[in-house]
Amino acid sequence: MIRRFAVPAVAALALLLPALPASASTTHGWIQNAYTEKVLSGSFPSTASYFFNRPGSFGTGNGPGNPIVDGYATTPVLRYESEAQFASDVAGGVIPSSTWPAGSYVELDIEDWAGTPQKEIDDPFTYMTDFAKLAHSIGDKVILTPARDLGNDPNSVCPKQSGWNLDTWYENCRVAGYAAAGDIIAVQDQADTTTPSAYRALFVAARSQALAAHAGVKVYTEVSDNYGTAAQAYTAATGVTFDGVFLNVANSDVSWENSLLNKFKSGGY
Repeated sequence: MIRRFAVPAVAALALLLPALPASASTTHGWIQNAYTEKVLSGSFPSTASYFFNRPGSFGTGNGPGNPIVDGYATTPVLRYESEAQFASDVAGGVIPSSTWPAGSYVELDIEDWAGTPQKEIDDPFTYMTDFAKLAHSIGDKVILTPARDLGNDPNSVCPKQSGWNLDTWYENCRVAGYAAAGDIIAVQDQADTTTPSAYRALFVAARSQALAAHAGVKVYTEVSDNYGTAAQAYTAATGVTFDGVFLNVANSDVSWENSLLNKFKSGGY
């Protein structure tokens, strides 16, 4: 859950750091937790700079533990797990602010977990739409990252049917079509990493639905150190056509991320 007192600290910390010149880098987009970006920078600075010292990449954070650091040109993203908290912050004047002015990026990460209210888990379709509409009304850009595990909710307004798995639930309930209300959607296909055919099938269906709903939306794929080796993640991700990659990597495993990113670099991404 977002804590209001934490919001100003995120960008304020970045403003105190010296700016670095943007490096020559990839033309694709990259999103990850901003603190992990800091850890990557500490261990593999050339990799971090190549991928994240550019405004076309994003570092997410929801408090002082996830600052945008190291003076990179990365675009900061204020991350929410609840549309209700976002609406409260807008109504309370927490945002927009000098720290998060109009034009900032905000993310809604609805998943079947404690951070998301049950009513939003039950109906992510409505709350993703509401989040995007409110964010756009204050001039912000939107990243939506709905999880496949929402299909496990027995009270879902689009319940999983007999014979469906989480991929078919995501496809048949047209989750990506609703998430296309934002400017960027990340398809959480990482659980299929070690089965490239399933990974591709889910992403291709989701991308098609998203672009049909909003032709201008950017569609990102997701990889995680929880699923497969760096080589397997690279094989799965490069089997689809994506606008960017959402990197879900533990702070303790940036060597995995460094290996993966260097594969992308070598592959021309």
